[in-house]
Amino acid sequence: MKRFSMTHMSILAAVSLLGALQICAAQALVPPPRARALSSSIVDLTYGLGVFHSRQVGGAFADLGMVDLKLGYSEVHLKAHRILDIADRYALASYYDDRLPLHSPDSSAISGRMFRIGLGIRGGLAYAIGSMALYPYHQVNFSATKVTPDIPPGTAEGDAAFMDRVEGAFRLGIATEAGLEFQITPLFSIHGGYEASIIYPRVVFPQWAAGYVITATGVYLSSMLATVITESVPPVGPMLMWLLRNGVAYGAYYLMSENMHWPFPSEAPLTHQSFTAGITFSF
Repeated sequence: MKRFSMTHMSILAAVSLLGALQICAAQALVPPPRARALSSSIVDLTYGLGVFHSRQVGGAFADLGMVDLKLGYSEVHLKAHRILDIADRYALASYYDDRLPLHSPDSSAISGRMFRIGLGIRGGLAYAIGSMALYPYHQVNFSATKVTPDIPPGTAEGDAAFMDRVEGAFRLGIATEAGLEFQITPLFSIHGGYEASIIYPRVVFPQWAAGYVITATGVYLSSMLATVITESVPPVGPMLMWLLRNGVAYGAYYLMSENMHWPFPSEAPLTHQSFTAGITFSF
């Protein structure tokens, strides 16, 4: 019971920290608008295909399909001529299963299921093209994640022991995604991206929080740099912000995939990478 309580306290503390950082970032990154911001509710449906990975597991993992639902709202500001500043905030629920890919699972590989619920934010600068828009985005999610692995006979003892540690209780998960959204009409968009997520077998909260603050600061500074350049050369702003934000986020992900509490010494976590495609409805 003690381990159960500490796990959930860590998840709640992490989500609280995320909310505070999101509020600060949103206030700092969105300049005083020239006109009132446009706000709308959003419903996002996404399908993905990916695979688990861990540097602590030498065996193979089976592909997992994913279905994801996001409910939230979007705010759009006019940043410059034909340049929009977009921020989406949402709650999410995702389900991963080895039966969801479009092909049969590998019976000799570690497979299973994963469920997550959480909060996230997606943002960036977009090109306005008449009533349409091209939106290169950076996205980050925090979630409570539950993994239920299926370990086939013959799996190495060390691999099975690590997956047994991850199984059971809800674990802290964090995911970052780089993607491109195309708004076909003000009410309907399509998008695709690449998501990389980390599932923590355990959390030492002060160390985790310090590492995340370093990453968030890097994303914030890269956003500020792109914002300054956009004011002088608006056409380069959306792609520059996309490259800088996602470059910092994926760099941090790579470091944490080897050392989950980077920059402090720790073990390698369970990770998951997936390609995603989806549709978004705005109301």
